[in-house]
Amino acid sequence: MSRNNWFEISNEGWRRMNAGRPLGSLLKEGIQNSFDEDVTEVTVEVGTHEILIEDDAPRGFAQERLVYTVFLSDKEDSPTKRGRKGRGLKELISAMDSAIVDTIGRTVVFDEAGRHTAENDRRSGTRLTLRRRSTPAEVHVAVAQLSLIIPPKDMTLVVNSRRIKPPRLYLSLWNCLLETVVIRHGVERITELPTRVDLYHPRRGESPQLFEMGIPVEPLNVPWHVDVQQRVPLADHRDAATDHYKLILKSLLLDGLMGGDWLSPKE
Repeated sequence: MSRNNWFEISNEGWRRMNAGRPLGSLLKEGIQNSFDEDVTEVTVEVGTHEILIEDDAPRGFAQERLVYTVFLSDKEDSPTKRGRKGRGLKELISAMDSAIVDTIGRTVVFDEAGRHTAENDRRSGTRLTLRRRSTPAEVHVAVAQLSLIIPPKDMTLVVNSRRIKPPRLYLSLWNCLLETVVIRHGVERITELPTRVDLYHPRRGESPQLFEMGIPVEPLNVPWHVDVQQRVPLADHRDAATDHYKLILKSLLLDGLMGGDWLSPKE
């Protein structure tokens, strides 16, 4: 059964829904897209008027429509992919005053006149040029949030000319049975799958966080950064996990750490 043209989207409504989100939360959407590709370096420059995000992915966007069609995604569904629903990049762009997406062979421009495309001679990677007025305080908070990211192994993340180094690994717990998000027969489902959970010592000045495959989600009141290596069921703007999920996660941490005599009396 075809459902083409059942709905239309209000561009202004889409913008309003995303424009109020913290700048750092929006920028994570663009970075996690790069992390899901075969990249070796991601560079981010955050300023008060312009933001640049660039990667060296060998294929860029396979289709131009993936840049602007909400909910369209070409990712093979897997709980070990950070992105889902084909909406993160579009949410980021919608919250800007203007944007340019330079990918292999095509440039897509979003400005006051609408959306237009042109050919280019780019041969690798994607570059996002995002323009929006931000206060120095907003930029400071956004950079601090992006600096929490745990880059994948063999990948370099640079934020405002500073390389983000991963924190020191404390312990990995294997085969932790946790809820995750999968797409089955075109429908998003919550299911339980075993996964690895990595614990890290927070870097100097950091408070412990819950992570989804290296992307910070929210503070977590345990002694370590907790990085779950599969999708975490999140609220609509993907800035918080459910209380039920966090309770189960803490229970698994307690069982795993006590079983291996890893906990100090204080912890």
